[in-house]
Amino acid sequence: MLVIPEFLKKHSKGLSILYVEDDDSLRASTAELLKNFFNSIDIAEDGTVGLEKYKSKKYDLVITDIRMPKMDGIRMSSEIRKINKSQTVIVISAHDESDYLITLLNMGVDKFVLKPIDLTMFLDVLESACKNLIYEKMLTEYQHKIEKATFQLRRKTEELEKKNEELLNKIEQLKTEENKTIALIEAVTEERKISKEEINLLSKVYEKVSAIEFVNSYPTDLMLQSDKLEAIEEKLDIGINRLTDNCTLKDAKNISGLFRLQGNIIDTIPEFSNLAYGLTNLADTIENLKDDDMKRLVMHKEVLFTIAESMFKWREAIFVKKDTQSIHYLDNALISDCIQVEALLSG
Repeated sequence: MLVIPEFLKKHSKGLSILYVEDDDSLRASTAELLKNFFNSIDIAEDGTVGLEKYKSKKYDLVITDIRMPKMDGIRMSSEIRKINKSQTVIVISAHDESDYLITLLNMGVDKFVLKPIDLTMFLDVLESACKNLIYEKMLTEYQHKIEKATFQLRRKTEELEKKNEELLNKIEQLKTEENKTIALIEAVTEERKISKEEINLLSKVYEKVSAIEFVNSYPTDLMLQSDKLEAIEEKLDIGINRLTDNCTLKDAKNISGLFRLQGNIIDTIPEFSNLAYGLTNLADTIENLKDDDMKRLVMHKEVLFTIAESMFKWREAIFVKKDTQSIHYLDNALISDCIQVEALLSG
């Protein structure tokens, strides 16, 4: 019983074949066999016809006899190699044609099947050739994907560098606290009218103190507050992620409670009482939402993510990395974000 190689059965259908053989009976029977494995098979009765077909179409695999009229398999293979030096060729040869093998080997042909054809050996050689072709294709596709990903990464990096440059220029324009305050107040008033108390919050000018100076001079260890805030950040991220079309007031109250906890912890540090006030007001707004307001909350959950991310960066910069030159560098922006969210949720 003929055993069909598993790889050949599963993976060869997509390959294209050019089969060149002058013996009508052998050509017909072998072609029928090949149709079991390949969807695209072209047949030629001699080397001249085979070469013409090859010039008009790309083939993954060429299978050819040696002795044929008009043009033999050796010459056809040589001409094919001139067109594509990496073309895979399987040569079917008789025992008395062994003198040609050295010529074929020098040409780069390394797969042979002897006549009369042993089907098991023929299928093994065919499978070996198909494996090489498919693995080469996979490698090429993988390389193309890497090149595409590298190009996209390079382009993205250039875009980020450009945006970073624009951001630095913007920061340079707003480097005084007065200019920052004006810009923030104008942005907030576009959403709703803000109270005098909120304007005072946004207009406050802070003494510039670096994070390392502040932490080192503070009378107690601030890492306890930092650890508590970190635990809330993780829960807040999960809570905001749960804001979907099916969320309920319970989900809103969970988020409200987490923002309130942040505000309460921060309020224990007098230097950040204004920031605590902004978070507490945001918590109140979310807590007072009704069922009809939930769609609006879901619609603006990305803004909540922005505030949560800003709080994470604020905590990291001040209490963990201690690398910011001003502990109030984000206060006005965060308070402004909280006020804007309040406006969005208030409709």
